Amino acid sequence: VHTSPRRPFVMAIERTVLVVLVVAIALQASAAARHVFRVSEELPAAISVGTVGGRAQGVGSGGGAFRFAEDHESLFVIDAISGDIRTSRPIDREALVAAGAAVLPSGEVAIDLVVLSAAASAPPIEVRVYITDVNDHAPAFSEDSVSVVFREEAAVGRRALLDTARDPDAGPNSVDHEAYAIVEGDHAASFRLEATLSPGGERAFLHLVTTTVLDREITSNYRLTVRAQDGGKPPRFGYMKVNISVLDTNDHVPAFERSLYETTVPEDVPVGTSLFTISAIDLDADANGHVTYILSDFTSPFMVDAQGGIVRTRLPLDYEHRREYTVGLRATDGGSPPQSGRSGALVRVTDVNDNAPSVRFVSLYETTVPEDVPVGTSLFTISAIDLDADANGHVTYILSDFTSPFMVDAQGGIVRTRLPLDYEHRREYTVGLRATDGGSPPQSGRSGALVRVTDVNDNAPSVRFNRLPENAPIGSFVAAVSAHSEDGPLHYSVSGHSRVGGYFVVDRATGLVTTARELDCESAAELALNVSVRAQSGGPSAHVLVRLTVEDLNDNSPSFEQENRKVVVEENAPAGTVVTWMIAHDSDKDLNGTVFYGLLPSGAGFHIDQASGKITTTRVLDREHKAYHGLTVTAMDRGQPSRSAEAFLHVTIADVNDHAPVFRPITYFTVVQPGAARGTFLTTVVAFDPDAGRNGTVLYGFAAPVGGHFEIEAATGRISLREPLDHSKTYKLLVTARDEVGDLRAQLYCFNSCYCPYHPGIVSFTFL
Repeated sequence: VHTSPRRPFVMAIERTVLVVLVVAIALQASAAARHVFRVSEELPAAISVGTVGGRAQGVGSGGGAFRFAEDHESLFVIDAISGDIRTSRPIDREALVAAGAAVLPSGEVAIDLVVLSAAASAPPIEVRVYITDVNDHAPAFSEDSVSVVFREEAAVGRRALLDTARDPDAGPNSVDHEAYAIVEGDHAASFRLEATLSPGGERAFLHLVTTTVLDREITSNYRLTVRAQDGGKPPRFGYMKVNISVLDTNDHVPAFERSLYETTVPEDVPVGTSLFTISAIDLDADANGHVTYILSDFTSPFMVDAQGGIVRTRLPLDYEHRREYTVGLRATDGGSPPQSGRSGALVRVTDVNDNAPSVRFVSLYETTVPEDVPVGTSLFTISAIDLDADANGHVTYILSDFTSPFMVDAQGGIVRTRLPLDYEHRREYTVGLRATDGGSPPQSGRSGALVRVTDVNDNAPSVRFNRLPENAPIGSFVAAVSAHSEDGPLHYSVSGHSRVGGYFVVDRATGLVTTARELDCESAAELALNVSVRAQSGGPSAHVLVRLTVEDLNDNSPSFEQENRKVVVEENAPAGTVVTWMIAHDSDKDLNGTVFYGLLPSGAGFHIDQASGKITTTRVLDREHKAYHGLTVTAMDRGQPSRSAEAFLHVTIADVNDHAPVFRPITYFTVVQPGAARGTFLTTVVAFDPDAGRNGTVLYGFAAPVGGHFEIEAATGRISLREPLDHSKTYKLLVTARDEVGDLRAQLYCFNSCYCPYHPGIVSFTFL
């Protein structure tokens, strides 16, 4: 048997117990008295347990001594003289129990001692010491922390077995199994503790019981503190942490963040293009909460990444085939069985210009036309279909060759003749046709038509075309007319129906047509000549039409209708008032004849419209500031190089009566001698009016009666006496100045006809 080493203290206790038991067996038959003492554990050393001295006969000052039959110094010591037994150190009852000491039902441990006396014939003394328990230990669990697992949604009352607490103390100081409690972590009162005893009462069982249905998505774990309590007074406590994990069940359906996803995508996106990302949340854990994505319709042109939720194109899209898709979306978790959530997506496909117009003919692909049809005759109609939408599908038509004698209506597709046809010049045309849509960039479809020109008689005229600038010298080549006849030499001449004003000369023998005079585009931009051909021997004649286009040169300068023009504008007219129109003409064509205008000097208060020549004011004009403006108007064409002309505009600003007369000076002083006679000159008042003519002619007068003592000349403002003055009175004069139109007036107050202390008898007048 393997035994572990023990401390000396424990070994001493064992030896003491062994000796006591042996001695006790030896003394069972004796009648010696037994001493019984009690002492509590954990008391300090030298505590008296009891004395056996009173029973040792003959022990005195010269007697024998008391001693233990066996060494008990690890627990007790005995006084050799008095027989007093004391503790040698604090006693640990639980250590004695651990060493094998017997425990009484009361929880006490009995220690038997044998005391020997040196007195003659003194028998051994039997001593029993009961070690009484004190509550010196707290309950303790075997582990500080344990883990417990419950499954969510399990029924109420699910149980988990926990270890009970242990307390080495005895009796009521041991664990009170009815006092277990959850003291922390169970805020919702989801658990309770239930302790039960075995039928014999020797063992306790502790269960953790659920009181509610657990939901992992609300609380996935709990950390409870369980308390154990002994029956001591006061009690001691022990604690254990219980970590509860709630196992997930698949009780939640994945939920999409949106009930409907919407997006717009052009039809030409490459396969695999990411359109949008879907997301669903499952509150469950682990596989129960792991979401994968699928589409409800596997035939749609879309696909979804099962893990990331990215929806991409799986097939090419075609707006012309389908413009809108409703895509079913499903999110499935990994539970057993799995649960699924659903959503949808609306994908709108937008048009791009990916279709070229497809040309087809409504009437004829080949047509025949007589050479004498009028210009503008409808020959056939083309039509093109473009499957794109809006501008991408709007088709316009053009001809590939702009020099051909045909034209096409851009919108309707009707092909017409643009120039006269000539069977002798050309009998067949292949017309290139192009239909172009309005996309960016545009796409085109092409086709063609074969136009056959039929002869109207055996000598139908042919047409020769040429272009010459208007400064071409006399004798310039126009056309070479040639013909063939089996009847001998031919004779070329100008047909009597031609009206060409002597512009051409035709060589009678060769048919060479040249210019006979200078060309002028401004006089004749298009010239036509009929050349007649016939055999010198006679017979029918044939005719050739020669057409010459005279190209314009910038050989004419703009010319004003009036090179000097005078206008009158009233002052105070609002800005934007039309002053006049300066019109220039240029007899050249196109840009050479397009005129734009300029005005100098700039900033003078006038503006000219570059395109129309309209001149307007840019601000309110003031005649008193400036009564005349001289402006230079320029006209330039847009030729290269450009040509220009100038005209002069004389603008006179007409006066309006916008000023009132103003007196200057405003103070007048004069001296009147006593007894001054009638007609005596006093002073002359002066007012100024900056207006012109009648608007600026000032007339003077008195605004109120002056008692007949004064008079004023209306034209000059000269004031004189009309009657002698009374020096004892004060005179106040109100003089007015108005212009001749009478619209405005100014007032002058004349005060203070008073006695002058420095010149007795002199009357002074002050005019303000």
